[in-house]
Amino acid sequence: MATTGERPPGSWRQVGFALAGYLLLPVVPIFRSIIPIEQTLLLLVPVIAVCTILGWRLGGRPVLAIVWSLLAGWILMQHAGAAGTPYDGLARGWALLLAGSFGLLSLWSSALPFFVRALASVALAAGAAFVLVAASPGGVGRVQRAAGSEFTRRSTQSIAALRQVAETRRWREWAVKSPGIDEIAEQSESQLRAVPSHSASMLPALLGLESLVALALGWGVYH
Repeated sequence: MATTGERPPGSWRQVGFALAGYLLLPVVPIFRSIIPIEQTLLLLVPVIAVCTILGWRLGGRPVLAIVWSLLAGWILMQHAGAAGTPYDGLARGWALLLAGSFGLLSLWSSALPFFVRALASVALAAGAAFVLVAASPGGVGRVQRAAGSEFTRRSTQSIAALRQVAETRRWREWAVKSPGIDEIAEQSESQLRAVPSHSASMLPALLGLESLVALALGWGVYH
């Protein structure tokens, strides 16, 4: 896993564009109401840290492993959203389970293709999370309620920001020149109101997809 050899032309550009898109997802209101873990670095940095540790074991630079591990530890200690909310603990717990599962599977069989390891890591993390959640007070229902509450909170914030923009003088000037712009704003608000319930019901699939993206980007950034 050590980072040696020539990189294909344009590979850094491709990874850079993908990384920028991933990190900017929470800026787009509709995506903010879809992605389960809004703090995208919370998933990405621990994965990179695990990759550097694995690379160290195979002859890579220890400095990278130390720096990224310290950064991952610092990020995992930061609150995800409002402190003390169920989402805060669940998001950080999932990030730790995902990175740990990927590290364990990579140690167990580094010969497996990356995508197989990534899928298995998500499955292993999901299994461990289910056991932990089922054994905790409130069980699975607590996670569903926490997800619904978090998605609704984000949607409400996005709607408030949209309305604030719609009240500005510049927006009113645009609305006079383009009468359909107010209708677009109303449609956007309706979509933002409808999305949270769908996102909460699809939480496992959305979380799995976001986790696979984080694993792929972490792997790509390291290599």
